Amino acid sequence: MLEEGLQRRTVALIAIRSVVPSLMRSPGGSKTTADSSRGQAARRADTVGPRFRLHNLTVSYRTTQGILESVRDLLARIAPEQVPTRSLRSGERPRTVTTPADGLVAAVVQELRAQSAGHPGELLGVICAASRVSELTVQGIAHHARIVPASEARGLEFDGVVVVDPDEIVTARPGGERDLYVALTRATKRLCSVTVHPRQGSVGKS
Repeated sequence: MLEEGLQRRTVALIAIRSVVPSLMRSPGGSKTTADSSRGQAARRADTVGPRFRLHNLTVSYRTTQGILESVRDLLARIAPEQVPTRSLRSGERPRTVTTPADGLVAAVVQELRAQSAGHPGELLGVICAASRVSELTVQGIAHHARIVPASEARGLEFDGVVVVDPDEIVTARPGGERDLYVALTRATKRLCSVTVHPRQGSVGKS
């Protein structure tokens, strides 16, 4: 009887692990699903049963209020049912650097050097479309910051983030706007987006 009971318990744990692997990541069997859709959360509740409780997070402890305000329109497009969160953090206003296509790498390096000089020792991340990673790596960007494809940025955070060519991230794959939202909300202090201007010209900042 004891052996049979243990077998049943093992099978049940395997089933939960296979359906809801993220629930096994914390000692209490809990998981914050801030980046998940309400539908996904509801399906998890149906699977796990009464142990699952769904809470809508309305306060962000990671990024700044300025960053949250800058992505509010994007959030409304990708998740119209989501209530915008507010942040307890304040910080620098998100900035945009515009550059011609042939000046993109130079603009990213310039921004990273400025952030490193102004805030030595902080963790910097460069988030871009997956197709852009090899080029940035060859150009030595990894000496200044960690390079992350936007499709793999979920759950990460950096003191400062440089988002490379947001339009390219959006068009890189289906659900690109969601990837962009994740990319733009990985910074805990500073966010800079480097956009590509269709016309030749000098690098400009806003």
